[in-house]
Amino acid sequence: MKCNEAIQEIVSDSRTRELTVHLHECNSCSTMEKMIEQQMNLLDRAVEVPDDLLAKTVELKSRVSIPRFPDVDYNKYLQLAAVVAVGIFLGIVLGRNANTELLASKKSKKDRALMEYRQSHQLNNETSIYKF
Repeated sequence: MKCNEAIQEIVSDSRTRELTVHLHECNSCSTMEKMIEQQMNLLDRAVEVPDDLLAKTVELKSRVSIPRFPDVDYNKYLQLAAVVAVGIFLGIVLGRNANTELLASKKSKKDRALMEYRQSHQLNNETSIYKF
């Protein structure tokens, strides 16, 4: 029996004898069962709550001061965030639909111009100190 099947059996409460045998044979499942049992026992313990807990909590809350910034207009920040988000979205969408052929033709023109410059100034040889 596999561990996952054993856990399913715990949930369904069927085949308890096989489950018991598995828990005795499988160290990891028996360790897990002991940990779960300990945690469940902790949850079952009665906890004593002081009678004045609510009053103390309200008093502590009233002493804590949260700084407020009345001069700050958060609407401007939200508008700026919205504009940035829309700009990023448009950049992604328009970037995917960009005309890459135009960019490639501009690059090839630059490459041709660079090659012509090298040839005209004799910068193609290996001894030249100007290497591009």
